[in-house]
Amino acid sequence: ADVARVFGIPASRRSIFHKPGILSIHNSTLVTLDSPISTKHLCSIKVAQGIVARDHEGPMSTTEQDEFKAAFVVFVMSTLLAPCAKHDRVPDDYLHTFEQPGQICSYDWDEYVIRRLLDAVLKLKADIANNVKVPYIYGCSLFLQVSLLIESYYPSYN
Repeated sequence: ADVARVFGIPASRRSIFHKPGILSIHNSTLVTLDSPISTKHLCSIKVAQGIVARDHEGPMSTTEQDEFKAAFVVFVMSTLLAPCAKHDRVPDDYLHTFEQPGQICSYDWDEYVIRRLLDAVLKLKADIANNVKVPYIYGCSLFLQVSLLIESYYPSYN
């Protein structure tokens, strides 16, 4: 609930980690009213950024809207809310949420952000304990900073 409060992202309790079936990123498609969209290209942050930044002349089709929604989630999760240590690679653990683009907001994105952050903390602690140099700390450290700031300056915000 804290992530939802700080960032305003959905906290619906439909877990991202409970996948309805096994989905391979290499053969998945989004099913839309206009036509299916291949999601295999969404495993690249740069490709997702290009889709988000693309200019559209006139209104977007349903297919373009669905592709934008999926690319926006990939870009925001990969660069801000749940960055990982893989350069330009998107973890495939949430790509199944794009099967129905209209349902993306029904997933519990705050749970995903917190679990990724906790995984990052556990990895950091293990690396420090094993004297491994840590070049990059992944996970949403911004959440911790903003959350602490809110609690410090606005204690009644809870």
